[in-house]
Amino acid sequence: MKDINAGYEKVPPDELSTTVAEDGAGFDLFELKQQNLRTEQIHRSKCLLIANSILFCTSAFLLATTYIRGTPNTAQFVSKFSSYSPARKAVQYVSGTFNATQGKDSGYIGTSNETEEMWNWVTVDMGDQMVTPEELKLVNKPETSVKIKNPKTGKEGYRIGLEVFHQLHCLNLVRKSTYRDHYEGKGDFAEEDEVKIRNHLDHCLEMLRMNIMCQVDIGVITFHELPDKPGDPWPDFSTLHVCRDFDAVRKWAIDNTVANDDIF
Repeated sequence: MKDINAGYEKVPPDELSTTVAEDGAGFDLFELKQQNLRTEQIHRSKCLLIANSILFCTSAFLLATTYIRGTPNTAQFVSKFSSYSPARKAVQYVSGTFNATQGKDSGYIGTSNETEEMWNWVTVDMGDQMVTPEELKLVNKPETSVKIKNPKTGKEGYRIGLEVFHQLHCLNLVRKSTYRDHYEGKGDFAEEDEVKIRNHLDHCLEMLRMNIMCQVDIGVITFHELPDKPGDPWPDFSTLHVCRDFDAVRKWAIDNTVANDDIF
């Protein structure tokens, strides 16, 4: 029988061990390289994650900063969209609904003593204020304007009044003109010259017209059907508004009053 192992030499046991060892060493080296590769990939992933996180945080910060800078506070808003006034520091905004139901007595209608007191409260009780020479330039008025000395500080400046109180004075004059019989010969109607009274009224009507057209109130008025008048919609004048706080400005005016004589 032919020997099937003929032509082959047996590998000595010591050489066989060496070959296996070399193969094992090669396998360990391969595993080490693979492990290093995985470690490097994990490191890169962590670095990429950190970089993306930093980029996100930076973008969020820049977006927030842009929003904050792009959203003016009250003082910045008033400074940007209003002509200069020393009272701008007192401006605050409040939200509310006009209560304009016909027939409802607000206290500002009629000829009672209480009505007179309320109109005086919003027109003359706070007096006039003053501005410095530097502020006079900001309102574009000449140095020939009337000067006055602050009785509290002794500093000299220029006498001013706030538009809101003059406009309310004008509205009050129009109110009084609708009760002419009651006010005849009194206050603004004590003037015997009817032409002067008419000129005063026309001046006040123009002041109110210009201010209304300047403010351009874009509040929305809805309409409603009345139960007893179908097909005849009635406007609802109780509307939402964002207003400047009158009381806050009035308080500023009182705190800064330098003259109390009514010159309107």
